[in-house]
Amino acid sequence: TFTIEFWLKLDTLASTLGHHQAIVSKWDTTTKDSFFAYINSANDKLYLIFSSDGTIGSYTQCFTTNALTTGTWTHWAITVNASLGTAGILFYKNGASEAVTTDSNAATSVHDNTSAFTIGASLSGGTATNFAECKLDDIRLWNTVRTVTQILNNYNIENAFKSINNFVVNDFSRGYIKMTRDREDTKEIIKEILENISLMLAPFAPYISEYVYKGFSKESVHLSEWPKADKKKIDFELEENFNFALQVIEKGLAERDKQGTKGGQIDSQFFAVFKG
Repeated sequence: TFTIEFWLKLDTLASTLGHHQAIVSKWDTTTKDSFFAYINSANDKLYLIFSSDGTIGSYTQCFTTNALTTGTWTHWAITVNASLGTAGILFYKNGASEAVTTDSNAATSVHDNTSAFTIGASLSGGTATNFAECKLDDIRLWNTVRTVTQILNNYNIENAFKSINNFVVNDFSRGYIKMTRDREDTKEIIKEILENISLMLAPFAPYISEYVYKGFSKESVHLSEWPKADKKKIDFELEENFNFALQVIEKGLAERDKQGTKGGQIDSQFFAVFKG
């Protein structure tokens, strides 16, 4: 199970370019195929494909019913529960569920192989192809533990650290902490988060991660096991909805700053307009 999340702005359609535009990929034809999110050059629709055996012979693929358009930034999320086949692939556009069409439903697992994780391109025999000639921003592969583990396995340390930093600064500190100050179970949740963050941060900041981890365990962080994702706690739809709510809050706070509204002062009214 995984989720791919990103902002996209197309300047030119894939059909005009004459080739697919890769978003994210762990796909290296012909025996190292894992998963691949891309814009198809035949119809300008967003696709997600994954293979169960590393080849194109056993794969599951879905795509958006509607074609993509140029000129505007769009937020996309693709959630994948491979065990459900095509029923487990969901597309979200700007926080709303997007209509999906099934192409093939032969795979119910994602093949684990040594192909590199790439952004804005896929691979063919180790050579980059299907370049994304578009604007991409804030690309995430969820959940966090799974993302960092995969990136580290491909030795892309900078992106792995950025993923941890984005979670700690934006999702945890600026978002969760501010919203849950009065909850009785906040301390226990914060303890669990800091403990796991210390484990993930250990390769990048060995001393500070050791200091933080010692507050929860007598064992050294460097002798502890790498954290594993608890699949029972993963709720992709909740994560997507919460992320959308945070964007509304951020825009509201930005507007308050423009109006010079002081902290603690309640607005008499606030309107949020959504385009479906």
